[in-house]
Amino acid sequence: MSKNTEVSTKAIVSGLKNLSASAKALHAKKDELKEKIAALHDAPVRLEDFAVYLRKWIGVRAANYSASIQAVELVNPAREFGDGFQPMNTKSWRELEMLSNANARVFSLFKSSSVLFNQRDTPAIDAFCYFLPEIVEAKLMDQITKSCAARWGNHSVPPIAQRIEAIEEYQKQLEAMKPEIEQLDAEIANASSALSGSDD
Repeated sequence: MSKNTEVSTKAIVSGLKNLSASAKALHAKKDELKEKIAALHDAPVRLEDFAVYLRKWIGVRAANYSASIQAVELVNPAREFGDGFQPMNTKSWRELEMLSNANARVFSLFKSSSVLFNQRDTPAIDAFCYFLPEIVEAKLMDQITKSCAARWGNHSVPPIAQRIEAIEEYQKQLEAMKPEIEQLDAEIANASSALSGSDD
């Protein structure tokens, strides 16, 4: 190996060490940010934030009930009632007025199998969640607060709204680091390749 080659090799090794140190620091920072994000996701929630998930639960129950109403049957010509059912969108104003003045047995809009009439397989809470969601939420949250607030704890964890803001900031930092990490990794790969070539 010539003197010039030896000097060049030492320069490459020195540069590679510096690049590796910088890359290691950036990767460590990236891992730290990811750990912070994971910690925010993995922490339990405050009782106030639990109300959001109670509301979502009510929405799911309401959607279950809504699907079981079978409202689409109002315009379904294939509906089998055995009484010559006529889809409601084809009835005249006169016919609907006549129906609305009839008794409940004659004035039939929904199928008897609709959850409106047949709730054997549907919990009553689903109907309440569909028709009175705000009242259900207020009543249940009031009961949960009275029964669980003293033992719920989690006062030291940040609210979900703060976590969302923090995670968004961490994600921005991660995105900003990407080009620098990619550049350093590419430079390390090039330096390693040059070092391998100098050994030939």
